[in-house]
Amino acid sequence: MVWTVLLLQLLAHSSGVDSQTVVTQEQSKSVSLGDTVTLTCGLSSGAVSTSHHPTWFQQTPGQPPRRLIHSASSRSSGVPGRFSGSISGNKAALTILGAQPEDEAHYHCALHMGVDSQTVVTQEPSMSVSPGGTVTLTCGLSSGAVSTSKLPSWYQQTPGKPPRLLIYSTNNRFDGVPDRFSGSISGNKAALTISGVRPEDEADYHCNLYMGSDVYTVM
Repeated sequence: MVWTVLLLQLLAHSSGVDSQTVVTQEQSKSVSLGDTVTLTCGLSSGAVSTSHHPTWFQQTPGQPPRRLIHSASSRSSGVPGRFSGSISGNKAALTILGAQPEDEAHYHCALHMGVDSQTVVTQEPSMSVSPGGTVTLTCGLSSGAVSTSKLPSWYQQTPGKPPRLLIYSTNNRFDGVPDRFSGSISGNKAALTISGVRPEDEADYHCNLYMGSDVYTVM
């Protein structure tokens, strides 16, 4: 039995990521039942490292994206042990050991990108809020609307620490993130709401939006 692992080819944009930075993936791979397959995710310029916090998602028709791997190699709760993540050479890698029929799906990766002077994703430059208050941050596009298909994710950055993933796939709270953080789509933008703000929430916040969705199929 042979089936096809379908991949999405994506452009990665974060707050301020240059539009020429492309996340590269194989267009598709075929694998036999019980075999092992490794999918890779690289950058058109530079190497992928753990500082990019590679995250892998699985998407099957009619279902929301399912996060499999986060922070390069950490398996999400409930994900079978046959899925593993790593850094291989200059790329992020997802390995499926002993592929099962239900593993036929679209797989794609998310890379946290740095900030530079080119603004593609638009966010408020700053907002002030008193402890205990509520604040909503929004993330839009200079052209077009943000929807759930952009898989909005939100990161928190405090001085001297790596970016912390708060929200992924629009409204899914990352493991260990307090429930005062929530994500949504508001109008034509992605939104992050912090209810009952605490002093430790003072930080830089930015979003990632995944652009492009060309699907390549091997029959």
